[in-house]
Amino acid sequence: MTKLDLFLILTVISCTFLSGALVVMFFKHKDRVKALAISLICILGISAVILYPERARVKKRLNVVSQHVPIRIFNSHHCSCSSLKPVISKDSYPGKHRPMAIKTTRNGYVKTAGIRGKFLRNKKLVPVTENEGFWIPYLSHSTKHLTPTANKRLIELGRRFRSSLKQTENKKDYFVVSSITRTQAQQDDLRKRDPGATKGKSTHSFGVSFDISEVRSKDSCKKGMDALKKILLEMRKEGKILLCPENDCIHITVIK
Repeated sequence: MTKLDLFLILTVISCTFLSGALVVMFFKHKDRVKALAISLICILGISAVILYPERARVKKRLNVVSQHVPIRIFNSHHCSCSSLKPVISKDSYPGKHRPMAIKTTRNGYVKTAGIRGKFLRNKKLVPVTENEGFWIPYLSHSTKHLTPTANKRLIELGRRFRSSLKQTENKKDYFVVSSITRTQAQQDDLRKRDPGATKGKSTHSFGVSFDISEVRSKDSCKKGMDALKKILLEMRKEGKILLCPENDCIHITVIK
């Protein structure tokens, strides 16, 4: 829990008590307008005192929220990443993706939900939330967690994708992250549904991989897909990610 989270909790508690006092004053005080004004001034004053030291963080969070795309763009085009399979070369999964996942996490294999919880407590994994340029729907066979480095690269990918579309009609396009970190049980269950899923240890079970299934585009699939392709290839060239185009998604493993 961050200091800001603690301050927000204290603010809520303070406002709750003051709201109770407001109700009492409202019914007991003869001048109800005056009672209301005094209570509101107290609430605003306490909130200001609590939140002032964290004003920079509050502003940063508000800026992030203001830049988020809506959960859905109505009348949007669903642009499948399957179209990128023929135009993005594949980094060998057994030769590069899996060895790199083992190396970068020092064999931090998320075999069970218990180990996932342990990794979250010691910060080897962090929660992942939607950010500028991407959305994460409900995940049926994985959870929204990544290593700190992988989370950083996902956020970077989203921002660079959005930045590349800034001056176009597609400036609010976003890509959909369809799978993130899986335990061994989740991977086994997925294989029952999809025999083509990875056998053995998946890089998804090291917290360094995520899949992008589609781009939601308001204007043109081509513009959105071209932008995603461009940023993916740039980040691979920079040595930050490995790519594995699949039938219905682009599998990405973060390496630094």
